Formats: sequence, C-alpha cells, structure tokens
Amino acid sequence: SLVDKKMRNMLALFCLCTNILTVCQGQGIVDLTNSDYCYHNLKVRLFDKHLSVEMKDDQPPLEVSFLWLRDHSRSNDTYNMRSHQRVKSILDIPEDVKPLKYTSCDSHLHIEWSDGSEYEYSLEWILKAMGGNEDSSLRTLWDQKTIRNKMVQVDCNEFLRKKEDLLKVFKGVELNGFTLLIECESTKPATKAVADRMSPLDESIFGKMWEVEAKEQTDNLSRHDVTDTTGPQEFHTDSTYLTDPNGYQIFHILKAAEEGGDSLLIDGIYVAEKMRAEHPDLFDVLANTEVTWEFVKSSPPYMFHQHTDRTFRLDLAGNILQIRYNNYHRAVLKGLNLKQTNKFYSAYRVFTEMLSDPANQLWTKLQPGTILLFDNWRMLHGRSSFQGARMLTNGWFKRETWLNAERILKFVD
Repeated sequence: SLVDKKMRNMLALFCLCTNILTVCQGQGIVDLTNSDYCYHNLKVRLFDKHLSVEMKDDQPPLEVSFLWLRDHSRSNDTYNMRSHQRVKSILDIPEDVKPLKYTSCDSHLHIEWSDGSEYEYSLEWILKAMGGNEDSSLRTLWDQKTIRNKMVQVDCNEFLRKKEDLLKVFKGVELNGFTLLIECESTKPATKAVADRMSPLDESIFGKMWEVEAKEQTDNLSRHDVTDTTGPQEFHTDSTYLTDPNGYQIFHILKAAEEGGDSLLIDGIYVAEKMRAEHPDLFDVLANTEVTWEFVKSSPPYMFHQHTDRTFRLDLAGNILQIRYNNYHRAVLKGLNLKQTNKFYSAYRVFTEMLSDPANQLWTKLQPGTILLFDNWRMLHGRSSFQGARMLTNGWFKRETWLNAERILKFVD
C-alpha cells in the first residue's frame, strides 16, 4: 500500500541517516559482519564498564560506556522502529550489562550483550552522537570578507515550484545563517506564501505577520519602540525576553526608503568564537553569567515579558547553541557581587566592540522583491537611519517548527 511504501522509504532513509545497520537488515543493506566484506578490524579494548576504540591520525581513543551503547541499541527488544519510540525502561537494562562477544568490521561493531540482546553499531554514528550538537558542524562561520562570495540566493519562482530549490534555502540558512530569495512579488500575501512554503509561522505576541514602519511618536501610539522610528537600530537578536525566542525570521521590504535604511547582518557565532579564541576568560563570563531581558508595553494591549538567561548558551560539548543580545531590552543586572559585576561589564564591552567592528558586519540595502530568511539564534540584525517612507513586513518561526519542516523535507519523499 502507499502507507507501507512510505514507511519503507522512511525506514531506509532513517537507516542511512543514523548509520545504524541492524535495524536495516532485510531492507537491502549488506551485513558487514560477514568477513567477505571486511577490509580492516577496529582495535577495540574492553574495560570494566566501557570499551575503547583506537582512532586514526593520533586522535585520542574513543571511550564509550557499555550502558550507553546498550541503551542506544535499536534492536527490536529495545526500540520500536514504526513508532520511533523506546520500549525498554532503563530499569530493564542490567546496570552491569557488558559484551559477551564482539566482532569489528571496518567502521562497524557487532556486540552480543550479556542480557541476551545483540546489535551492530556504526562508529560514525557513535562519534556524531558523542560529539554533542550536530548542527554546529554544518555551519560556515563568516565575516564581511568571507561571506561576499558565499551568499546563497534562490529565485523565488523556482523556490515556489521545486523541492530542490526549497532545500537550497534551508541549506543556505543552515550554512550561513541566512538566505536571500530574489525576484519575489513585493506584496504581503506573496511574502506569506513564501513563509508558508518554508514552515508554519508562529502566532507570536505581534501576530503571524506584521509591518514595521516609522510612526510619529505621539501619545496615542499602540507601541513606542525604536523600531518604529527613522533612527538607526543597533545590532540585536529578537525576542531575547521570551523563554523560547523565535528561531528563524522572514523579512521583506515592501517599500524602500528614499535614503538610508540599509540592513545589517552579523554572524554572532563567528564573533563569539573569535572572542573565545582571543579572550577565553571573557567568553566564559558571557557563557556563565545570567542576564535579564524584558519587553514592556505600557499601552493596550499591555505586555510585560521577561526572561533571564546567558548571552552565550552552550551544549555540553561547548558548542554555541544560541546568542542572546539586545541592548534595547537588557533589564536590571541582578544577583552579582562586585567582582562578578566588573567581569560582566568587561566581557560585555569586548563582545559589543567586536560586533561593532566593520570587518564583522555585512551591510546591504534590501529592495522590494528580495526576501531575507535568517537564523535568529545565530544572526544579529540592525538598520541604518533613513529618510522617507519605509515598510517592512516580517514574521517569526519557532525553531522546532522550522527544523521539523526541514527534516521532513529531507527524509520523506
């Protein structure tokens, strides 16, 4: 049936994606534990509670817990491949589980476990899983000089018609933090169609899509914000004051300013990594000091959003997951002693100086018909002052919603 065919396709793609082979037997995957296919054996040493695999190129050995390996088996008694759910509790796996027998072949390891289960693991998959945040390895970090010839631009009409061009947009954002769509219809409905093609928009505190344009700062405004003036807007990430800031954004200039109004992009993770290399102690301060951001709207509908977090959020392997930086919304700094306060201001000043360096900034004047899609957890954006009318329509995507759409596009035909 069509459902069974889709299930088989999903299973085959899952096998290729994870590089775990036992779950794929019977799907046309060769059993590499057969000696006829082996070219070299892994050098494996067993210890009391872990195994060690000798690596190439003078790398330190890979040490993996027996319990971790057994817990991550995708054998039928441990994992349901149809529902993609675990079927064993950690209490079902003996705490002292260990290999009774193993066979190594090329980059794969077949283990017979003491609890009666057996499974074949891919060394490549283990390395990826133990390495922490997989997304960080896909990034191409950039400054002004290196990005000029690497910008990804996709024709809007091709994007709306072809899956491969949709994938180009996702990949561009994944690699560089942003992608430009060109030759688009310069209307809000056309912009919404582009957004819908990517992923469902978030129903944010401002709505799904809204316009930004200069307004007279009178008492009867529904919002008083630097965004709604003709003045410059300093580099920042959006929604720092929310527990779950929007992951991605769409910008489309529907009406360009007569003069000025250029758009600024900065690869925040590039600058943060440069700071880690040049000022490691100050980098650690921003990775460990909690800062509060807030958004206060004192006219109906009233809002008071507030969140406390670190400027650099890292995973356990030290990879940067997210940048939070917005000087407009930075609230009162609390809970630090004098020494901690001084260290924070030193670190914050250095990071701001590095962000202000023109060598780290990409300026461009977006025109009607060019749509910008970017990663709000990585990119800082801003704007120069302008004269005349200027209108921007934009919207936010939740990170999980965007990534879900990207994974489905990659793995489902």
